[in-house]
Amino acid sequence: NEEDLTTEEESAGSIFGALLALFFVMYVISGSMYPAIDLGAGEKERGTMETLISTNISSVDIIIGKMLSVTSSAILTATFSMLGFAIPILVIFLFYADSVNEYLFGLLSAIVNPVALIGVFVLIIPLSVFMGAFLLAISVYAKTPKEAGLLLGNVLIVFIIPCYVPLINPGLELDFVGALIPCYNLALITNNLIAGTVDWFLYSVALLSTIVYCIVAIYITYIMFDDENVIFRS
Repeated sequence: NEEDLTTEEESAGSIFGALLALFFVMYVISGSMYPAIDLGAGEKERGTMETLISTNISSVDIIIGKMLSVTSSAILTATFSMLGFAIPILVIFLFYADSVNEYLFGLLSAIVNPVALIGVFVLIIPLSVFMGAFLLAISVYAKTPKEAGLLLGNVLIVFIIPCYVPLINPGLELDFVGALIPCYNLALITNNLIAGTVDWFLYSVALLSTIVYCIVAIYITYIMFDDENVIFRS
């Protein structure tokens, strides 16, 4: 018989890593989608967008305010979802540790590893900004909230599929190209953080590339918001 040399941390990473990343991405999307729709297409439908841009407030200040609203909603949603995930496990550790199977206890211990949780959270913050700016740009382009919801519903597949790929291919390993793909890198890095096998160089590549995507998405939002043909599109 061959001996299984897989550690509990590696087992936890392969079982829960990509799944947790998918949940976190969906939480970020749900937290940013509706504020983005309301602050973009919603204001256009209510007629308050024209009033807003006719004031002395610069486009940059307006975009910063809207971005902070969308991003803070996304980050808060992701934060409370992470707490809602971690707190019950901590309660199990504190009060029911004796009644938990030893193998399952080892898996749960790997998941609530502080380094893993902090590492995932640090990646989620720029990802939330990127998603918020991206969704806000689409919402500003849309004529009505209904159209914005339709467009965003289709576009969100772009974020979900990269997270789903590691779920159906558990043996995938993160490489330099993969570290440049948003959501895909989060899924594989979450695996590695839980397993304790993270490559910090690739982690840095994923973090820096996501920050670059944030800057590009914010700039695109600024261009669209500064274009009267987009704002007054009918």
